[in-house]
Amino acid sequence: MCIRDRYQRRVHGNKEVKEGEEAEKLPPPQPKIELPPPPPPPKIFLTPAIIGRCVSQIGKTPNGLSYVYTKLLAEGQDIEIIGEAIETYKNLRSVSLAKNQISKFHEITTLPYLITFNGSQNQAEEIDFVGDKEKLPVSYTHLRAHETEADLVCRLLLEKK
Repeated sequence: MCIRDRYQRRVHGNKEVKEGEEAEKLPPPQPKIELPPPPPPPKIFLTPAIIGRCVSQIGKTPNGLSYVYTKLLAEGQDIEIIGEAIETYKNLRSVSLAKNQISKFHEITTLPYLITFNGSQNQAEEIDFVGDKEKLPVSYTHLRAHETEADLVCRLLLEKK
C-alpha cells in the first residue's frame, strides 16, 4: 500500500471505508441530559428505638417512688439530630453521644437530673447552652473543652442542685 492509498482511506466508527464508498450514516449524537442531584439522605434522629437499645443503669427517681434508667450510651450510631425523644427520659443522669454526627446539643437542656454529658467527636462547633443559667437546670457548671480542626471534645460536668 502506498502513501497515497493511506491518505485516501478514512476510518468511520469501527469500519475502515475507502474513498468513494459510502459510509453508514450514524444517528446524530444525543444531547447529554443533566439529571438533578439526588436528594440528601434523610437525617438520622435519636429515636426511641435507639434510646431503648442504649439505656442502662437503673436507679431510683429523685422522689424515691419508682425506678428509671439513668444512663444513655449511644456512641457511634451516626445520629445527626437529638430530637424530642430524649425528653421522655428526663431522669437520665449520664449521657454519652460521642462519635456521632450531631451539630447541636440544645435538647439535653431538657434533662433536669443530668450530671455528666459526653459529646466528643461530633460535628458541633460550639456548645451554645453552656453558661446560660436559664437553660441549664443546675447550680454549677464546669466545662473542659479541647477544640481541634477534627472535632470538639467536650465533657460537661454538672453538679446537682
